[in-house]
Amino acid sequence: MQVQRLNGFALKGDIVSASLGSAVLAYILPPIIERIRFAYPEVQVEIVSSNEVQDLRRREADIAIRHVEPTYPDLFAKRMTTTPGRLYGATSYLDRIGRPGSIKDISKETTFVGDTSGRVLQMLTTMGAPVAPEQFSIIANSGVAIWELVKRGVGLAVMFKDIADITPEVEVVLPKEISVDVSVWLVTHRELKTNSRIRAIFDVLSEELSA
Repeated sequence: MQVQRLNGFALKGDIVSASLGSAVLAYILPPIIERIRFAYPEVQVEIVSSNEVQDLRRREADIAIRHVEPTYPDLFAKRMTTTPGRLYGATSYLDRIGRPGSIKDISKETTFVGDTSGRVLQMLTTMGAPVAPEQFSIIANSGVAIWELVKRGVGLAVMFKDIADITPEVEVVLPKEISVDVSVWLVTHRELKTNSRIRAIFDVLSEELSA
C-alpha cells in the first residue's frame, strides 16, 4: 500500500498527513504519536521534519498545526491554546556571561541563535533590547538545531515555554520583559472533518494539544 510522504506524519491505510514545525515535532509530538500508535496499531506512522508552512488548500497535508489562524473559508481551524514564547539560555551560558537585570542590560557580547526569518531580532528590538544583527552569529532553519545549540550553552534563543519547561538545563531570561503569546491552531479541510479516520486523529491531536 502506498504511503504518501508529507511534512509531519503520514498514516497508512486511509492516509492522514499532518504538517508542523521541527521543534514541535521533536519535543511535543512524540508522546502524541505514541498515543495514536496504541489507539490505531494497524496504522503506520511516518515522520518527516520540515519548518515549511504547508498549504492545506493544495492538499499537501490533511491536518496542520500552525501558529497563525488561517483565513481561507474552505479550511476548518480550531484554536488549541496560547503558549508564551520567551528568551532562554543554558544555565552554563548565563553563569558565564551573567544574567541581565533588565532588557537594557543585555550585553553587546551576548550571542543569539535565531532562524532565517529575522523575526526574533525584530521582536527584541521592538521591545527595546539593545541587540544588533551581528549578535545573531548563529542562524538555523531548524527549531531543533536552535534548541540543541541553546542547551549546549552556545547562545540565547526564543522558544515556546512548553518546550522549555521540559528542558532542565535552560532557564528563562527576563520573562516579565521578553514574552510574546503564540497561538496554536489545529487546521484541516472542512470536508475532511467528516472523514472518520482523519476526525479520529484530529480529535487525539486536539485533546493532547489543548492539555
